[in-house]
Amino acid sequence: MCKFCKDIKTEEDFDIEKPYLLFTKDFSIEVPSDDGIRHSVDNISFCPYCGRKLV
Repeated sequence: MCKFCKDIKTEEDFDIEKPYLLFTKDFSIEVPSDDGIRHSVDNISFCPYCGRKLV
């Protein structure tokens, strides 16, 4: 398990400035941008860094 997938965020964590894993109904990677828009990659099953299955 790497530091990226160990530190999974929830909807309550809003003031984050770097990409992070978000747990809602499924896992997604949220990527905040300077213009206030959050881009995301939804429905991921594995950590992109270490390959661990997200459960």
